[in-house]
Amino acid sequence: MVDIVRIEARAYSYESEILSRVITAVRNLFPADLQEDLKIQTQNTVGVSHTNITLVSASLRGKRHCMTAFEFLIHSLTDSERLHIVHTLSRRIDERCSLFLRFDKQDAYLNKIRLATGNDVVSIRIHLQYFPRCDTALAIQDLRKLVAAD
Repeated sequence: MVDIVRIEARAYSYESEILSRVITAVRNLFPADLQEDLKIQTQNTVGVSHTNITLVSASLRGKRHCMTAFEFLIHSLTDSERLHIVHTLSRRIDERCSLFLRFDKQDAYLNKIRLATGNDVVSIRIHLQYFPRCDTALAIQDLRKLVAAD
């Protein structure tokens, strides 16, 4: 079975947004009892139109914590969203066995976990571990079972 060893989240906070709300949106994608284990960082940068942007990133490590966080995310989604993930797994996994998901930032701030349909997102990268190396076909098979399970 798959081991999830790290989960990374990131979102952009634009000048028109309140940074603390973007941080809250990122935190809300993790179970409350794991939020204190998150490593949250911010980095200031400037966009192409010379506007100030802050990159908010969070990282969670450890197989048990990461599996708990993954199950929290998946079980927070609707059946149709989970089915959509199952049908698009081959496009969501890279050659290093990282699974990519995008969640609606505004909904996350309001403590609702929904897949993103627009551009205002919190991006999640879930690092899967296989020995001796990544097997994307096996990863897709394992993830189908995890995501589709009730």
